[in-house]
Amino acid sequence: MISRTFIVAFALLLWPISAGADDQPAYTLSLSWEPAFCEFNRDLPECNGQTVDTAETGRFALHGLWPESPDHVYCDVSPTVRETDKQGDWSKLPKVELPPELKESLSEAMPGTEENQARHEWIKHGTCYDRAEPEAYFSDSVNLLDQINTSPITSLFTNSVGTTLTSEAVSQAFDKAFGRGAGSKVSLHCKNTGGRKLIVEMRINLAGDVSAKNLSNMIRLAQERDDSCESGEIDPVGLGKP
Repeated sequence: MISRTFIVAFALLLWPISAGADDQPAYTLSLSWEPAFCEFNRDLPECNGQTVDTAETGRFALHGLWPESPDHVYCDVSPTVRETDKQGDWSKLPKVELPPELKESLSEAMPGTEENQARHEWIKHGTCYDRAEPEAYFSDSVNLLDQINTSPITSLFTNSVGTTLTSEAVSQAFDKAFGRGAGSKVSLHCKNTGGRKLIVEMRINLAGDVSAKNLSNMIRLAQERDDSCESGEIDPVGLGKP
C-alpha cells in the first residue's frame, strides 16, 4: 500500500512553480524597444534625433508597470481627469511631483516623459498601485526596468538588431537569466510596417512584493502569458520606409 507520506511528497514535486500566485498582487511590466516604437510614432519629440549613441536605443524603455488589481485602472480618479486622460491630452493632467534624482532617472527610463507619459501612467495605472504614491510607484518601476536592462535579455536584443528574433529564443533566455519557467511569463508584441514585422514591446507578468526588488522571485510567482507573437525583427536605430 502506498503511504500517505509518499503521496504528499510526490504531490509536492508536481506542485507548479507559480503556486501561491493567486494570493499575491499581480502586475504587468511593459517595456518598449524604442527604435521600433518610433517607427509607428515618428512625430513624437522622443523619436527625433535618434542615434546609435542615444541611451534608449540600446536598451528597453519603460512603458509602464500595470497593477492587475480588481479596479485595474483609474483608482479613485475623478471622471473629469479620467476623461482628459482618455482623450490623450496628457499635458492637462495633474503634474507628478518627484525628487530631482528620481525625476532624472525616470526621464532616462521613460523617454515619453517629454510627452507627459509619466502623468498618464500615474493616473491610469499608478493610482491602483498598492504603494499609492508617485515616488514609490516610479522608483519601483525604474528598478524593475534596470534589472531587465542589466540582464542577458537586453544583450540578446542588441545582438539581434537587424535580424529576426523568436519568442522561443527569448523564452529560453529568460529561463537562463531568471529561473526555470520564467520564459512562459513573457510575451512579445509585434507590428507590421513597410513589409517588416517588428518587435515593438515585451510584457512580463509579475507577482509579489515589488519593493523587495527580487525580479526572479516575482516572475516565478506570476501567471503564464499566452499572447506572444512568434517572431519579429529587432529594429535598428533610424526610421525605415513607412
